[in-house]
Amino acid sequence: MLEPTAISADTISWCRRCTASSDKSAGGLWEAGDLRKAQSIRYDFTYKGITPTLSTGFGGDELDPHVKKYEDPRTDGVMSFWYSGKNIFYIRYADVLLMYAECLNELGKTSDAVHLMNSTIRARAFGGTIPAGLSWDPGMSPDVFRTNILDERMRELCFEGWRRSDLIRTTSFLNLVKARNKWTKQSGTIQAFNQLYPIPLTEILQNPDIPATDQNPGY
Repeated sequence: MLEPTAISADTISWCRRCTASSDKSAGGLWEAGDLRKAQSIRYDFTYKGITPTLSTGFGGDELDPHVKKYEDPRTDGVMSFWYSGKNIFYIRYADVLLMYAECLNELGKTSDAVHLMNSTIRARAFGGTIPAGLSWDPGMSPDVFRTNILDERMRELCFEGWRRSDLIRTTSFLNLVKARNKWTKQSGTIQAFNQLYPIPLTEILQNPDIPATDQNPGY
């Protein structure tokens, strides 16, 4: 289970908790039957009935799980596979509902927040009906809801660039990055100042109103 690195959003740094094929009961993120998984991540790389064979030393990760959410078959054979004709997400109704549910929970209306999630985001994720045992309990505590909503945001908004800001605003950045990012765990270098990016040196040199002393702490 990996979290984004100190300087990367989840759209840049692979999050193995998000791409893992195992379901939530086995330590993964996804719940059995969640339709968003197959729409967001590609596990099958068979193309027109053929599975590509990679040359030795070619790279090694081409057949690993990849982002599927932005694939656009309309560009097949017409444009580079790097391009997509799909709309860019600026704001989504699903995100509005997720934020509203968080607000309800923080206002002491956790049961209302749970009902909102069960009747909208989660119901849609399972094709309209949540399987037995997977509906959120309206009696859950505010803290449990905070944990659940972070995972729900990862499932719903994966690869849309929200994970880093979600971790920072919920004061979860340090703890979860330390726990789930294998490189950070190995190096032990993640610190509080990594929650901010450094001010680019070119900006400091070119802008007289930004002295070197204005650089963010730690850089």
